[in-house]
Amino acid sequence: MIDYRRSPDNSHGMGLAPHTLPMDIRALLSQMSLFCGVSDEALHELAGMTHQRRLASGETLYRAGDPSDALYIVATGRLRIETEGSGVLTDVSRLEAVGEVGVLTNENRGAHVFAVRDTELLCIGRADLIAFLLRHPAALLEFNRLVVRRMRLSERDRVLASSRRPRSFAVLPATPKIDASRFAHSLLDELSQHNSGLLLDARRIDQMLGPGSAQTALQASAAEHRLVSFLHHQETDQHHLVLVADPQPSAWSKRCMRHADHILVVCDAREPPQASAMIDELHRSGVRAPVDVVLLRDDGVAQGRVLQWKAVVGAKAHYFARLGRAADAGLIARSLTGR
Repeated sequence: MIDYRRSPDNSHGMGLAPHTLPMDIRALLSQMSLFCGVSDEALHELAGMTHQRRLASGETLYRAGDPSDALYIVATGRLRIETEGSGVLTDVSRLEAVGEVGVLTNENRGAHVFAVRDTELLCIGRADLIAFLLRHPAALLEFNRLVVRRMRLSERDRVLASSRRPRSFAVLPATPKIDASRFAHSLLDELSQHNSGLLLDARRIDQMLGPGSAQTALQASAAEHRLVSFLHHQETDQHHLVLVADPQPSAWSKRCMRHADHILVVCDAREPPQASAMIDELHRSGVRAPVDVVLLRDDGVAQGRVLQWKAVVGAKAHYFARLGRAADAGLIARSLTGR
């Protein structure tokens, strides 16, 4: 029987149960340090002026120069902040806010923000938020502290902080005959040396949520809400989530791409670099998560045409791995997590 879950002490966790309840805006706001000092009555007031917004992976939230008309809070998913010339500043993950500086100063946006993966946001309009802060000094004080902390972080600090946060990884086979699942289990073992982790593939999803659940279409529906809520709940409980795509493009394969912070395309070093249905689907997906190539090879086998594989996939980095060699998977895990 395959063990899909890993923890630092290799113990077995409790059974998993899907959470399908609608988003509780007030509960989410109450978990933020930004609003921890306000009363229950004030939180209820704030929830009444908060709206939900969904971004697909790769979709832009706002660009530099846009008006600072709202504060955004990540309920699920991940955003990335970039500025022209300096590249990535930082990632914004669950229960973190973005856009607070512009809202406070009433200046235009100073950065480009987009969704690394499918993301659910809470949105509070600037006028409503300013009025709320003036009525609740404790929230105003914490809001000012947040702005100061964000402005004091150096670029190096931001990059390091982002790289060490919990991550969701998608493992995609470049071609149907690649053993992506075996590599994914090796990666999970190494990621779980320090933190718990969970591996999910289509078969495991169907076992936990019912037959056919993994192939839920990417569209706004009750079934998709149930699947997305389940994935986010598992990621909240697990430090690392490894999502294994099907051998061919499918609804689950697309879901893996769009739910990942980092995508690993597994290739065979012996094969000539070539496009495939899975790689074509990755290009069409519009995702903005980093993509790397993992080249599988045995001892004594040539490295293969690494640069060509990277060009075909559109990858920024590459790794070599020998199946069954924990040291290889460990090196990849340490690189991905910044350890």
